[in-house]
Amino acid sequence: MESVWRHLSSEQVYRTEMGVISRRALKWMSALFLGRAPRRAPISLLDNSPLRALIERTIHFRRIQAAVDAGDLHALSITASGYTTGESVSFYQGHGDIRPWRRSRRLGVPALLAPEHLLASAAIPAVFPAVRLGDQYFGDGSVRQLAPLSPALHLGADRILVIGVSANAEIMQAPVDNTDPGYPSVAHILGHVLNSAFVDSLEGDVERLERINRTLEQMPAGQVFDGADRLRKIDVLKIYPSQPLDVIAAEHAEDLPRTLRMFLRGSGATSGQGSTLMSYLLFEPGFCHELIKLGYHDAMRLERPIMRFLGHDPLAVHGKAGLPASDTC
Repeated sequence: MESVWRHLSSEQVYRTEMGVISRRALKWMSALFLGRAPRRAPISLLDNSPLRALIERTIHFRRIQAAVDAGDLHALSITASGYTTGESVSFYQGHGDIRPWRRSRRLGVPALLAPEHLLASAAIPAVFPAVRLGDQYFGDGSVRQLAPLSPALHLGADRILVIGVSANAEIMQAPVDNTDPGYPSVAHILGHVLNSAFVDSLEGDVERLERINRTLEQMPAGQVFDGADRLRKIDVLKIYPSQPLDVIAAEHAEDLPRTLRMFLRGSGATSGQGSTLMSYLLFEPGFCHELIKLGYHDAMRLERPIMRFLGHDPLAVHGKAGLPASDTC
């Protein structure tokens, strides 16, 4: 996994040729403003056909069932958003005792997972093309996903490790600046919309889970209230970046492919607060290396909680081996 991300480039995710981007942009704008939607060709800003090749080359989907049969994996789930029904669908493959589920606007469906499920789950609306699964088209799984932790709970998890992509709330609470920030750019507004879909629902669901845990802890032993018999305490460990990713992205704006940089410059995506939008498309080694380094730093900062979460006692291990905390893992 580390090797893939260290050597990743935008050309491995979407086509960056000027002609390809220009033609797709014209089709996208014609459909948006002139109502001239092509009948067959998918409408999206970018052609992510290279991503399919990358997925097929690096992920062996046939081994999923072998891992389940061997007991090494209980289940794997990939969520996508259905454009026809408006439902968040979690396609899962796992142990035979897992039952499909249906809740308001979300459901779990058994499936033999394939590259199409990942492509659908990563299809950012209007940026990457939707993918047909069964009788409808699907897009990014974070869209309309009201309860991101729900699939893991339905699959039987009693512990959840949450790895977020937005900085800690304390980091984001910047000092009040009374200067006029000016009217937000198109990229700033789009980045705000993307974050509301991809980030806010996860953080809200984690808060809801922690609130339920605290409520259950306050209940006297043996006492239940309506519906409490279906609730159970879930251990949760959260890891959020200690630095805002859009700030790091802004430092690597020049790494974005020249063709896409030229196209996005007018929207404000390559500077200032518009860099949030750019961070969703910046699949370049310099940016990825910074994220890997940040992730390692943040994980080591929470080394002991992580070890305890995984069922290991760092103090006991260090006591026997005589190792300092930084030498664990």
